[in-house]
This record gives sequence, structure tokens and C-alpha cells, in this order.
Amino acid sequence: MAKSTAVWRASLLASEAVVQAIERTHVVGLAGQLHDDLVCALIAIPSDEPHAVWVGAVATELRHGYVGPPQCLAVGASYLGDDPSLEDLTKAVADADEAARSILGSGDERVATIHDIELRGLLRLLQDDQRVQRFVSRQLQPVWEYDAQHGTYLLDTLAAFLDCAGNKSAAAARAHLSRAAFYHPLERLSAVLGRDLEIPEVRVALHVALLASQAGVQPEPASSRRRAP
Repeated sequence: MAKSTAVWRASLLASEAVVQAIERTHVVGLAGQLHDDLVCALIAIPSDEPHAVWVGAVATELRHGYVGPPQCLAVGASYLGDDPSLEDLTKAVADADEAARSILGSGDERVATIHDIELRGLLRLLQDDQRVQRFVSRQLQPVWEYDAQHGTYLLDTLAAFLDCAGNKSAAAARAHLSRAAFYHPLERLSAVLGRDLEIPEVRVALHVALLASQAGVQPEPASSRRRAP
């Protein structure tokens, strides 16, 4: 028998709910409450069976009975071989928890593993890091302030441009504008930022900041920016 370690992160989630979901799926497993919002389960699955299918089935059963907001429930999993050591189990729990936190709040209903964490997930894990918050503020604050003061949508222009990897024709189509009409807000955006948007590294920095903002990273408070040397 191989084993899967699954971690469920959700507000007001009790380990009993996970145990019941395991029982309804007819697999062998146990679950325990690690924190108020963290439940860990160890599920035994035959070695020749796909782990993700069984963990996914348990997650589906749990979602059916979960009364909280769907986006507040996230599932991460890590897969162990036969006869794992305590060290293996500890690492598996940490990996599964990190995977779950990388999608928590995103509405993603998949069972995530440590290998699924891409840039957006990494930024979600780092959302409380003040260095990331400061980076987001430095990159995007001029656009936020300009839009607020002038009633414009330069942030949407930036998102369309970056999502299309700097392809102006594709970005204009995404913004439902002609290429010629798209040039004006793009030029204004470059002026507001004081940056050359043709430089790839500039676009990468702005895109990371935009993804971080979308992943829930809050900008650094204005009071902190004023105190900064």
C-alpha cells in the first residue's frame, strides 16, 4: 500500500468532516486537526492505483459538505512510498500545506501538489512579505494614483499589454480597441510610469507586480512608504 498525505486548509473546517469524506469514498485513512484552519489526512491507496484520483475523490466529497465559501477551501497533497519515515511524513505534510496555501483564496478546486506551484502561487505564499509588498507598491502605485485621480483605466491597459507579452495588436484586440486607439493609453501609461515598456525586463517586473496584486498581495501602507529612507 502506498500512502498519500493530503492537507485541507479552510476556515471552520473540522477533522471530523474530513474523516466522514474519507469514509464515504471507501478508502482507508485518518485525519487530525493541526490548526483551526488546517486538517491533515493520511490516506492509504493501493500502489497500482492513481493517487490523485483517490485524493481528488475525497476532496470532492468534502466540498459537497463544506458550508463555507468555496474559495476558502484548498487541498494540497503529497505522495509517499511504502514504509515512510517520520521525516518523510513531516516533509510531506509541509509540502502539502504549501501547495494548499498556494491556491487558497483563488477558487482553484484542484488538488495541488508542490510541483504545481507556479509564479502566481509563489506570490500568494509570499503575500505577507513586506519586501514583496514594497515591490508591488513601487511598480504599480503611479498607475493606481493616476487612475484614481483621472478616472482612467490604465491598469487595464497594462494588464492587457502584459498578458499579451507586449504584442500591441493582440493587446488592442483584448481591450476591444483598434491598434491605433490603443496607442494613446499605452503612451500615457509609459509616461505615468516613467518607464520604457519596450524593455523586456521592465515588462517582467511590472507583470510580476501585477500578478502579485491579483494574488492578494496588499501594497505597502502609505505611512510605511513615508518612513522609508
